[in-house]
Parts: sequence; C-alpha cells; structure tokens
Amino acid sequence: MDVRNPWALALSALLFSGPAFAGSIAGFSHTPCGDACSHTPGVGVGVLAAPPAIEEFPPAQRRVLERLVARAQAGDELPMMCLAPGTDPKFADAFNSYLESLRNEGPERYVLSGRWSTTALDGNTGAQGNPVTLTYSFVPDGTTTDEGPSDFIARFNFLYGSINVWQPLFQQALDEWTEVSGITYVWEQNDDGVQLNGAGGVAGVRGDVRIGGGFIDGNSGVLAYNYFPNNGDMTIDTGDNFYGAFGNNSIRLRNVVTHEAGHGIGLSHVESNNAAFLMEPFINTNFEGAQEDDQRGSGRAYGDRFENDDSFGAAGSLATMAGTAGAFGPGDSATVSNRSVDDSGDADYMWFNTAGSLDAMITLQPLGTTYNQGPQGGSQSSFNALTTSDLSFNVYDSSFGLVASVDATGAGSAESTTVSLVGTGPHYIRVNGDAGNIQRYDLDVAFSGGVACFGDCDGNGSFNVDDVDCFVVAFVGGDLSGADCDGNGTLNVDDVDCFVDAFVNQCQ
Repeated sequence: MDVRNPWALALSALLFSGPAFAGSIAGFSHTPCGDACSHTPGVGVGVLAAPPAIEEFPPAQRRVLERLVARAQAGDELPMMCLAPGTDPKFADAFNSYLESLRNEGPERYVLSGRWSTTALDGNTGAQGNPVTLTYSFVPDGTTTDEGPSDFIARFNFLYGSINVWQPLFQQALDEWTEVSGITYVWEQNDDGVQLNGAGGVAGVRGDVRIGGGFIDGNSGVLAYNYFPNNGDMTIDTGDNFYGAFGNNSIRLRNVVTHEAGHGIGLSHVESNNAAFLMEPFINTNFEGAQEDDQRGSGRAYGDRFENDDSFGAAGSLATMAGTAGAFGPGDSATVSNRSVDDSGDADYMWFNTAGSLDAMITLQPLGTTYNQGPQGGSQSSFNALTTSDLSFNVYDSSFGLVASVDATGAGSAESTTVSLVGTGPHYIRVNGDAGNIQRYDLDVAFSGGVACFGDCDGNGSFNVDDVDCFVVAFVGGDLSGADCDGNGTLNVDDVDCFVDAFVNQCQ
C-alpha cells in the first residue's frame, strides 16, 4: 500500500554545499557569494529562465535530477532545492526552473497543509496555533532509505566519537524551534528500523521524525533532504565532508538540522534581498537558528513557547515566564520577551501574585521589522511585521472581574497603563490581537507602592477579624502608615470611621 498521501507528503529541502556549481553551465559567470549571501532583485532572485537540458548539469547533480524525473513519472511529490553559499545564483535559478518544469508535469502540485495534525504523544493536535510534541529517533544502520541502507550512525560516530557527543547537537538544533514556538522535541531512543519516510511515530517504537543517512552525491552536493508533516523524516548525506567542520559548536550541522526541521514542521523556502532568514534556500552560518520570519511562521502554526494558555484556567505564571519566583513587591518588575498571538481568536493569559495591594504599570510592545520577502523563485514585496495585528490587553482581579481594558493605540504602537491592584491576587493579564495573522510582542510590568486599602489592613486580599486586629494595633501604637485612614496626618475617630467604611465595603 502506498502511504504517501500528496497532502501529507513532505516537500524535501535539498541543501548544496560548496562552490562546485559556480560557472558550471555555459554562459553562467556570476561571481559566487559567501556565507552572508544576499542578492539584488533580478540577480538570482525570482528569475526562472527556461530550464537547460538535463545533460548540461554536472554528473552528480544530473543523477539527482534523473531520480527526481523518475519520481515525477511515478506521481510522487518533488523536492525544492536549497543551494549553499558559493553557488552561482543563476545556476540555482536554472536548477530550480528544471524542478518547476517537472512539478508542472506531475499530477498535482504540492499544497502546504500547514502543521502536524497527529503525533505519537499528542494524538490529534487540534487547530492551528496549538502546541505539539514531536518525538525524533535515529534509524539503526542498515535501515532502508531512498539512498540505500542507512549508515548515518556509523558516520557520525566516526566524526564525533560517540552518540553521546553528537545527539545533544541534534537536540540543540531542534530546540531552536522550541525557543520560538509551541513545538517540543523529545528524543525517542527506540527505532524499529522500518523503511525511512512514511511510517508514523509510535511511542516506544519510533519517532514522529526519523533521522537517517546515506551517500546521496558526496562532497559539494546535496547535504540533506526532509519531508513535510505528517512525515518529517530527514536524510543526511553521509558522504559529504561538510559535516567534518566543527567550528562554533558545529554550527554547520546545527543550522542544517534546524533548517531541515523547519521543513519538517511545515515551513517552505522564502527569499529576501535585504534580510537573512534560516529558511532561505542558501544555508547561512552567520547566525544560529530561527530568525524573525522563521519565528513568525512557526508561531503562526504552533503558537508561542508558553502555549496553551488561552483561558483563565490555563493561564501561565508571569513570574515563571520572566524567570523570577514568588509574589511581586514594590520595585519589582517582570519582562516576558518574544511572545505572540497567532490569530484573532488567540489570547494569552498570564497570572501573578503581589505582596499586598500595589500599582502596576503594564506595557505591551509589538515586535517586528520591515523586510522584503517572497517565495523561492517568486517576486518579493515589502512586509511590515510590526503592524500585522492591533494588540490590546485586559487586567482582571482574583474573581476574574475586569480591572482595566487597554486599547488606545493602533497596530504597531505600544499599549500602556497603570492599574491599582487590590489584595495579593492572583491577578490576570490577557493579551489579544485583532487579525488572522501572527503578531509578536514583549510585555513589561513594573510594580510600585499602591494606594493603601485600610480595610484590608494585613494586605492578604481578604477581609476578616485579622484586619480589625491589625488596625487596632496600628491605631493604638500611633502607626500613621497603618491607621491614618483619612490621610490627614493625625489619628482620631475619623480614622476609625474610615476603616469601618473600607472594611464593610471591602475598599470599594
């Protein structure tokens, strides 16, 4: 039975290493570019010339194309090519143009389904914006792959000495997506060795994402390819010495794995002539992991790293998010960075406690820059990631009563207010957007001494006999801060009347 459903099949990402292709097709003399390669419009960007004959390509890449021709004739989906720094952009366009002609001959062009719909640990993952947990495993050597028996483990043990050295590098690479979205990767140490590509993940048997390798075309050729959800399997070229460079904590390996995993979570290639992103066709080792556009794509599909927090009951701890602990007091502050609302129906709820009644200045700052962007081989246009959605926020008390609703500015501008919080909480903040798109943001909360609620003398958020005892002790002891309820600088019967009124009305 053919389990490769065209809607679930992955679009491979094939990464090319080295400058081997520069000037390799007659008439192509563009100077190769380096790791931070960027191009002006019309030079290697959006130029899809008529494809050359397959015989004009170098032998190793011709064999890759011949296999793709066979796949097209069999009705299989075809990969997109990702070329490494140093590759002639005109060659890249010609190569991708050839692939485009093959796709047009196939029965159906690939349509991105968007996200994982089922995983080994989650089962059904629910709607867009929900987080997922993906297991990953390394197939045992000898497992059947499109490139023959896998020799991935032997190759990487040779390069690094032990799985205990290189497996953490894969986890680090995958965790780049965990840092910026609601995706969690868990290493499944078992893999039953069934054929790579197409077998679903099963807890204790094999991962959702399975990683193997074989000789694809050797040096200066294909580095790896990957499938889209609900497959996500990765094949690495074990014959390429690209992985033998270990500088910057094996940045080459890690960025390739993170890039391939980007396809494995549903992201396709983008191109930009004035910005640098992980999911561009050319591998870039001048940064680590997902960049702005990459983060937006993963967050749109799976939410941010604190999902699911879409209700009061599921609210996340502001203190934990900010890296602190306990209740906030005067002079404390909390900052939560790089959160996002992924849709108009998404809401982020956060709770926190305070050391009594305090004032809190809350600032919601949208994040984003303006850059050119477009699909691989397509036209680019300017995109402003700062203004995709008009953000607003509400503040609630411990009974879920509305304390403040803040929506005074438009998209791209910060929202800010100062609220008086009564009692110790929990208090709640809810952040919303108004558009069917993702908007990243930071949230800052600064606490200061609030207006005293003399009825809640002990500041624990409740009103009982302890507050009466507290007031009496303060009054008898001449403590103005605890008993000068009317604020006139003296203690007399008016303060007693003031306290009784505040206690009976619970400071309302």
